[in-house]
Amino acid sequence: MNGRDETLRYHQEFYSRHALDEPGTWLHKPSKLVLRALDQLPEGPVTVYDLGAGVGRHTLPIAAAVPEGSRVIGVDFLPLANEKLLQNAAEAGVEVEAVQADLEEFKLPAETADLVVGISALEHVSNLEAFEDLLRRMQDGTKPGGLHCLEVFYDRYEIEMTGVVRPALVEFPLTGEELDDVINRLYASWTRIEEKRGTGTVEEARNGEPYKLMGSNLRLLARKP
Repeated sequence: MNGRDETLRYHQEFYSRHALDEPGTWLHKPSKLVLRALDQLPEGPVTVYDLGAGVGRHTLPIAAAVPEGSRVIGVDFLPLANEKLLQNAAEAGVEVEAVQADLEEFKLPAETADLVVGISALEHVSNLEAFEDLLRRMQDGTKPGGLHCLEVFYDRYEIEMTGVVRPALVEFPLTGEELDDVINRLYASWTRIEEKRGTGTVEEARNGEPYKLMGSNLRLLARKP
Protein backbone atom coordinates (compact mmCIF):
# COMPACT_ATOMS: atom_id res chain seq x y z
CA MET A 1 0.00 0.00 0.00
CA ASN A 2 1.33 3.46 -0.87
CA GLY A 3 0.82 6.69 1.05
CA ARG A 4 -2.02 7.90 -1.15
CA ASP A 5 -4.00 4.69 -0.76
CA GLU A 6 -3.40 4.71 2.99
CA THR A 7 -4.67 8.29 3.35
CA LEU A 8 -7.84 7.48 1.42
CA ARG A 9 -8.39 4.24 3.35
CA TYR A 10 -7.94 5.92 6.71
CA HIS A 11 -10.33 8.80 6.01
CA GLN A 12 -12.95 6.57 4.37
CA GLU A 13 -13.01 4.31 7.43
CA PHE A 14 -12.85 7.20 9.88
CA TYR A 15 -15.79 9.05 8.35
CA SER A 16 -17.76 5.79 8.24
CA ARG A 17 -17.26 5.20 11.97
CA HIS A 18 -17.28 8.65 13.53
CA ALA A 19 -19.74 11.55 13.57
CA LEU A 20 -19.07 15.25 13.37
CA ASP A 21 -18.53 16.78 16.84
CA GLU A 22 -17.88 13.32 18.34
CA PRO A 23 -15.91 13.68 21.61
CA GLY A 24 -12.55 11.96 21.68
CA THR A 25 -11.95 12.38 17.95
CA TRP A 26 -10.35 15.15 15.89
CA LEU A 27 -13.86 15.90 14.57
CA HIS A 28 -14.92 17.13 18.01
CA LYS A 29 -14.12 20.82 17.60
CA PRO A 30 -12.91 23.17 14.86
CA SER A 31 -9.45 24.68 14.91
CA LYS A 32 -9.35 27.89 16.93
CA LEU A 33 -7.20 29.41 14.20
CA VAL A 34 -10.11 29.05 11.76
CA LEU A 35 -12.46 30.74 14.21
CA ARG A 36 -10.01 33.62 14.62
CA ALA A 37 -9.71 33.90 10.85
CA LEU A 38 -13.44 34.57 10.65
CA ASP A 39 -12.95 37.68 12.79
CA GLN A 40 -10.61 39.05 10.12
CA LEU A 41 -13.16 38.86 7.27
CA PRO A 42 -14.69 42.01 5.78
CA GLU A 43 -18.29 42.96 6.41
CA GLY A 44 -20.89 41.74 3.96
CA PRO A 45 -21.14 38.52 1.94
CA VAL A 46 -17.89 36.62 1.43
CA THR A 47 -16.63 33.57 -0.44
CA VAL A 48 -14.80 30.90 1.56
CA TYR A 49 -13.16 27.69 0.38
CA ASP A 50 -12.46 24.88 2.82
CA LEU A 51 -9.92 22.55 1.18
CA GLY A 52 -9.98 19.00 2.47
CA ALA A 53 -13.31 19.80 4.09
CA GLY A 54 -14.18 16.26 5.09
CA VAL A 55 -17.59 16.05 6.78
CA GLY A 56 -17.65 19.71 7.82
CA ARG A 57 -15.50 20.17 10.91
CA HIS A 58 -14.66 23.70 9.72
CA THR A 59 -17.08 24.19 6.84
CA LEU A 60 -20.15 24.22 9.06
CA PRO A 61 -18.86 26.69 11.70
CA ILE A 62 -17.75 28.94 8.85
CA ALA A 63 -21.17 28.78 7.18
CA ALA A 64 -22.86 29.55 10.50
CA ALA A 65 -20.68 32.62 11.05
CA VAL A 66 -20.57 34.37 7.67
CA PRO A 67 -23.25 36.90 6.59
CA GLU A 68 -26.27 35.99 4.50
CA GLY A 69 -25.48 35.84 0.81
CA SER A 70 -22.01 34.33 1.37
CA ARG A 71 -20.72 31.24 -0.39
CA VAL A 72 -18.99 28.48 1.57
CA ILE A 73 -17.47 25.75 -0.58
CA GLY A 74 -16.12 22.52 0.86
CA VAL A 75 -13.71 20.59 -1.36
CA ASP A 76 -12.85 16.94 -0.75
CA PHE A 77 -11.76 13.96 -2.83
CA LEU A 78 -13.95 11.36 -1.10
CA PRO A 79 -17.59 11.06 -2.25
CA LEU A 80 -18.50 9.87 1.25
CA ALA A 81 -17.09 13.06 2.78
CA ASN A 82 -19.05 15.25 0.38
CA GLU A 83 -22.24 13.29 1.06
CA LYS A 84 -21.87 13.59 4.82
CA LEU A 85 -20.91 17.26 4.54
CA LEU A 86 -24.22 18.07 2.86
CA GLN A 87 -26.15 15.91 5.33
CA ASN A 88 -24.50 17.60 8.29
CA ALA A 89 -25.12 21.04 6.80
CA ALA A 90 -28.82 20.27 6.32
CA GLU A 91 -29.12 19.05 9.90
CA ALA A 92 -27.35 22.19 11.15
CA GLY A 93 -29.53 24.47 9.05
CA VAL A 94 -26.65 26.06 7.13
CA GLU A 95 -25.98 26.26 3.42
CA VAL A 96 -22.74 24.97 1.93
CA GLU A 97 -21.55 23.72 -1.45
CA ALA A 98 -19.69 20.43 -1.82
CA VAL A 99 -17.14 19.92 -4.58
CA GLN A 100 -15.54 16.55 -5.21
CA ALA A 101 -11.99 17.18 -6.44
CA ASP A 102 -8.37 16.19 -5.97
CA LEU A 103 -6.46 19.09 -4.39
CA GLU A 104 -3.55 18.27 -6.66
CA GLU A 105 -5.68 19.46 -9.59
CA PHE A 106 -8.32 21.76 -8.05
CA LYS A 107 -8.15 25.35 -9.26
CA LEU A 108 -9.94 28.23 -7.60
CA PRO A 109 -11.47 30.85 -9.92
CA ALA A 110 -9.11 33.80 -10.11
CA GLU A 111 -9.33 36.29 -7.22
CA THR A 112 -12.69 35.09 -5.89
CA ALA A 113 -11.90 33.90 -2.34
CA ASP A 114 -12.02 36.08 0.75
CA LEU A 115 -10.73 33.16 2.82
CA VAL A 116 -9.10 29.85 1.91
CA VAL A 117 -8.85 27.27 4.69
CA GLY A 118 -6.53 24.27 4.51
CA ILE A 119 -6.26 22.37 7.80
CA SER A 120 -4.24 19.12 7.80
CA ALA A 121 -4.98 18.68 4.10
CA LEU A 122 -2.48 20.48 1.89
CA GLU A 123 0.35 18.03 2.65
CA HIS A 124 -1.72 15.19 1.16
CA VAL A 125 -0.35 15.62 -2.36
CA SER A 126 2.17 13.49 -4.23
CA ASN A 127 5.36 15.54 -3.89
CA LEU A 128 6.91 18.88 -2.94
CA GLU A 129 6.39 20.37 -6.40
CA ALA A 130 2.66 19.54 -6.23
CA PHE A 131 2.48 21.10 -2.74
CA GLU A 132 4.00 24.36 -3.95
CA ASP A 133 1.78 24.37 -7.03
CA LEU A 134 -1.31 23.95 -4.84
CA LEU A 135 -0.33 26.96 -2.72
CA ARG A 136 0.21 29.04 -5.86
CA ARG A 137 -3.25 28.13 -7.18
CA MET A 138 -4.72 29.04 -3.81
CA GLN A 139 -2.99 32.40 -3.94
CA ASP A 140 -4.15 33.07 -7.49
CA GLY A 141 -7.72 32.35 -6.40
CA THR A 142 -7.58 34.75 -3.43
CA LYS A 143 -8.77 38.35 -3.64
CA PRO A 144 -6.38 41.17 -2.73
CA GLY A 145 -6.79 41.52 1.01
CA GLY A 146 -8.03 37.93 1.25
CA LEU A 147 -6.87 35.44 3.86
CA HIS A 148 -5.22 32.03 4.02
CA CYS A 149 -5.72 29.93 7.15
CA LEU A 150 -3.36 26.96 7.04
CA GLU A 151 -2.21 24.11 9.23
CA VAL A 152 0.44 21.93 7.61
CA PHE A 153 2.07 18.89 9.19
CA TYR A 154 5.70 18.00 8.50
CA ASP A 155 8.47 15.71 9.79
CA ARG A 156 5.86 13.00 10.35
CA TYR A 157 6.59 9.57 11.79
CA GLU A 158 4.74 6.63 13.34
CA ILE A 159 5.18 4.91 16.70
CA GLU A 160 4.00 1.35 17.20
CA MET A 161 2.43 0.36 20.51
CA THR A 162 5.71 -1.46 21.28
CA GLY A 163 7.54 1.87 21.04
CA VAL A 164 9.17 1.15 17.68
CA VAL A 165 9.50 4.28 15.54
CA ARG A 166 9.04 4.01 11.78
CA PRO A 167 8.61 6.38 8.82
CA ALA A 168 5.06 7.63 8.31
CA LEU A 169 3.14 6.06 5.43
CA VAL A 170 2.20 9.36 3.77
CA GLU A 171 2.18 10.73 0.23
CA PHE A 172 5.58 12.39 0.60
CA PRO A 173 7.87 13.12 3.57
CA LEU A 174 7.57 16.92 3.83
CA THR A 175 10.34 18.27 6.05
CA GLY A 176 10.43 21.43 8.12
CA GLU A 177 13.22 22.85 5.97
CA GLU A 178 11.23 22.26 2.78
CA LEU A 179 8.11 23.79 4.25
CA ASP A 180 9.97 26.87 5.48
CA ASP A 181 11.51 27.41 2.07
CA VAL A 182 8.16 27.25 0.26
CA ILE A 183 6.30 29.41 2.79
CA ASN A 184 9.02 32.05 2.97
CA ARG A 185 9.14 32.39 -0.81
CA LEU A 186 5.43 32.28 -1.58
CA TYR A 187 4.24 34.37 1.35
CA ALA A 188 7.08 36.89 1.37
CA SER A 189 4.78 39.79 0.46
CA TRP A 190 1.83 38.64 2.58
CA THR A 191 1.07 39.98 6.06
CA ARG A 192 1.45 37.15 8.56
CA ILE A 193 -1.24 37.79 11.15
CA GLU A 194 -0.46 34.62 13.11
CA GLU A 195 2.33 32.08 12.74
CA LYS A 196 2.87 29.32 15.28
CA ARG A 197 4.60 25.96 15.50
CA GLY A 198 3.42 22.95 17.41
CA THR A 199 3.20 19.19 17.46
CA GLY A 200 0.35 16.80 16.96
CA THR A 201 -0.55 13.15 17.59
CA VAL A 202 -3.34 11.11 16.05
CA GLU A 203 -4.11 7.57 17.14
CA GLU A 204 -4.74 5.39 14.10
CA ALA A 205 -4.81 1.72 13.10
CA ARG A 206 -3.66 -0.19 10.04
CA ASN A 207 -4.54 -3.83 9.44
CA GLY A 208 -5.95 -3.96 12.94
CA GLU A 209 -2.70 -2.77 14.52
CA PRO A 210 -2.91 0.52 16.46
CA TYR A 211 -0.16 3.12 16.23
CA LYS A 212 0.37 6.84 16.70
CA LEU A 213 1.00 9.25 13.82
CA MET A 214 3.13 12.11 15.11
CA GLY A 215 4.71 15.21 13.68
CA SER A 216 5.20 18.94 13.84
CA ASN A 217 2.87 21.54 12.39
CA LEU A 218 2.85 25.08 11.12
CA ARG A 219 -0.27 27.18 11.74
CA LEU A 220 -0.40 30.27 9.57
CA LEU A 221 -2.97 33.02 9.12
CA ALA A 222 -1.86 35.46 6.42
CA ARG A 223 -3.36 38.26 4.35
CA LYS A 224 -2.72 38.82 0.64
CA PRO A 225 -1.43 42.28 -0.29
